[in-house]
This record gives sequence, C-alpha cells and structure tokens, in this order.
Amino acid sequence: MMKAAERVFVKTGAVEGMATVLHVVRNEIYPVQVELDNPDSDGHKIIRVAYNEIVKGNADYKPCQSTPVVESTTPELQRQMSFFDLI
Repeated sequence: MMKAAERVFVKTGAVEGMATVLHVVRNEIYPVQVELDNPDSDGHKIIRVAYNEIVKGNADYKPCQSTPVVESTTPELQRQMSFFDLI
C-alpha cells in the first residue's frame, strides 16, 4: 500500500526523479499526487501520476506491476466521487 509521506521515484515521459507522496485517491486515472524534489522544466513541483509511473525507491527502476488498493489519509478524501462511480 502506498501512503502519504512515502518516498518514491517517479518516471514519466516528462519527469524523472525522487518525490514524496502527498495523497492517493482510488479510482482515478492519475491517483497519486506527489511533490517532486526538483521542479520540472516548467517549474511545477506538484504533479499527479499513475501507479505504473511510480518506482518504489531509487535503486530499482521497475514500475509497479499491479494497482494496489490504497486508502486515503484524510477522511474527506476516503469517499470522493469519481467518474467511475457514475458508470
């Protein structure tokens, strides 16, 4: 399970580097919000990424293979409606 304040390595098409998980919302296309240690080329430090763009730690560059069930760290985000709830 991924938790807030966890240190992860983010590898996307535009960004690559260490980051801190801020929060996770289930049933979203980009469920993980992270704060990058170094801003991207546009100066953004906070981005949302998919599970397969997260690498646990910086020594192993394999993306997560499965989508873990993650509980939000704040009560108001535990039951946030998403697009998939409407289907």
